[in-house]
Amino acid sequence: MKRVLQSLKILEKEPEQWMAYLHGQKFEALPNLQKRPQVRSKVIRFLAMYYKAIGTFEFFKKKNNKTVDYLFLAGTTNQKHALIDVINKLVEENNRALCIYSKNNIDVDEQERDFFIPLSFTFKDLCEALVLNVVRCKYIHNAFKFRSKKILSYHLNSILSSQLYLVFFIRILEEFRPSYIVLSNDHSTMNRALIAVAHENGIKTVYLQHASVSNIFPALNFNYSFLDGRSALETYRECKSNCPSSLPIKKNQKVFLSGQKKRINKVERCNRELVGIAPNSLDEDGDIKQLVEHLIQKNYKPLVRWHPGLGVSKIEQLKSKLGDAVSFSDPRVESLNDFFNKSISVVAGNSSILFEAALAGLTPIYYQITESTIEDYYGYVEKGIAIKCDYLSKIDFYISEIESGKLIIENENIRYFSSTYDTEWFGKEGELVASILMSISGGEKPVIESTSLDNKNAGNTMPSK
Repeated sequence: MKRVLQSLKILEKEPEQWMAYLHGQKFEALPNLQKRPQVRSKVIRFLAMYYKAIGTFEFFKKKNNKTVDYLFLAGTTNQKHALIDVINKLVEENNRALCIYSKNNIDVDEQERDFFIPLSFTFKDLCEALVLNVVRCKYIHNAFKFRSKKILSYHLNSILSSQLYLVFFIRILEEFRPSYIVLSNDHSTMNRALIAVAHENGIKTVYLQHASVSNIFPALNFNYSFLDGRSALETYRECKSNCPSSLPIKKNQKVFLSGQKKRINKVERCNRELVGIAPNSLDEDGDIKQLVEHLIQKNYKPLVRWHPGLGVSKIEQLKSKLGDAVSFSDPRVESLNDFFNKSISVVAGNSSILFEAALAGLTPIYYQITESTIEDYYGYVEKGIAIKCDYLSKIDFYISEIESGKLIIENENIRYFSSTYDTEWFGKEGELVASILMSISGGEKPVIESTSLDNKNAGNTMPSK
């Protein structure tokens, strides 16, 4: 019962409705969470959590006695891409690094298996989580009594999974005894549970931003944060109140503006034929088809790259809807660099891929494929990262202007979002982060200076070319 008691202590500071941050705090602000599941039932959602957990189950799991310096967590492919270069560099420099990953979402190759282990629950994990479910049942009911009834009937599994992840990570940290916890997501339930356990045990926490952020994100609360650029720093300053009053926020947090962490290269100077389309999870298949058909009518060849988190059945449904006249870029098979190298431009709505396309040297087009009340969510249009297109009938005009070189994104606009752009560290951000972490661990001065959330004068610390 030791892990149950420690979990209860953590939940007093950061209860379930905060640990399952998006579902528990931002349900009303996020339309994608409000989509009705096939079965709307608290009982089904409860059973769904354990059904998913059993899918990772290991009956005879041996206890590890391997102490590590850096313990990483990757819940999605995008998170892994933000972490992998850092992991590789640390391992190359003989640091003991290990990454726990979700095998349902992430593929790991043979070379990575030595320092990647799948997230898997034990029978004891499930039993202790069930005890927490019972003990905390009344609290959860009261916490959501005056909120939308949809939250628990749609997402009770996400709320309760915070308890399962707590007992799991308490066990994992006891086994591996890391000096640093490193992750690239600060708002998913899995990641927030690990952060909470690390804080409770006095383990230093490290955050690597993996995608653009907005002011609905939780308050930044890490010993060391590696943000892409000034845009993220200024945004996180607006998030200070996004935490429960019972949760202590770390003082003297060190923030490094270390550039975008995914390895993105500038596109090759060659004749590109395709128009990249990157729908997000809210874009309807019919609207995507309408965009595709318009481009084909204007003699452009569409290349559709769906979101990495899209389920297999949804992918097959989309492919069937669009037909054989469209090329596809599977994010689990084809890298972003290959996708960008084929594309004249990238068309998307509220998606970080617009920023990534600008990093690659493309001029992306912001176009809401499916109409949304959320306009320019990340500020890409406002800050000159993307060209805004309001009407489908105008999109071919903008593509033509981009082809002729009349619409170009300024370097300074890109550097506002990624401090390493057009500097000596561009394309080597993983190496930069690893270098800083090793300097911190060794008590040495990092190669770039840190700033803080309170430093209003923080700017780019990178030398320009």
